[in-house]
Amino acid sequence: MAFNQTSQGHQIAMSRAETCILTSLPIVANEIVLDRTGRKLPDGVFLCDLNGNTVQVTNGGASGYLKSGQPEQITAKLRQRGLIQNQPIQGQK
Repeated sequence: MAFNQTSQGHQIAMSRAETCILTSLPIVANEIVLDRTGRKLPDGVFLCDLNGNTVQVTNGGASGYLKSGQPEQITAKLRQRGLIQNQPIQGQK
């Protein structure tokens, strides 16, 4: 998917990446989000994925207000926070 979000949307996504919970599944807006025990996440929590997408949990556990950032920059922030491991750049040893 090509990055085509507004500058403001990218800034919001980058801000969310400071505190978001990383999900292993791609984010989809307007879905109920459950934790590992099957409980809804509380309103106000931010989720992010490795595709550069972020959402805010609202309305009793629904994912809303989808904002996308540049995946490379979101991933770099998540790596900086220790949420993902550093991986070598392809073509380098």
